[in-house]
Amino acid sequence: MSPITRLRASYALMIIIITTVLIQVGCSLANQLHDGAFQGSIFNYAFLVLFVYMLGRLAWGIARQLYLSQRWMQHFRTLQNHERTKRLQRLYRDWGTEIIVVQDESFVALTIGLIRPRIVISTMVLDTFSPMRH
Repeated sequence: MSPITRLRASYALMIIIITTVLIQVGCSLANQLHDGAFQGSIFNYAFLVLFVYMLGRLAWGIARQLYLSQRWMQHFRTLQNHERTKRLQRLYRDWGTEIIVVQDESFVALTIGLIRPRIVISTMVLDTFSPMRH
């Protein structure tokens, strides 16, 4: 199994497990609310508040991460060196991953994105590690 397939399979398994747990907890809370079981115990109210807080934090974290990833990608696209980007994408097209070369004199080499991973690399890194041409 290729590393990319393994990564996607583990990501899918993680999503399935988290979704299953959230559905189970949600069904349990809905059942208790429907049966009126929340009427006497403070523990049940605390559990409900904790669950709603956890879902709110999860939604906020996901939304924030999506927003920041989009902003960084816009920034990288404005600094993009189109010629070198096309050359690297042709060279590594078998990877199935987008490669973006940014025009920058600092050391930038990172990946961004979990579902659609992208590689961002600066021209300084390419110039430093490329073989010298005579």
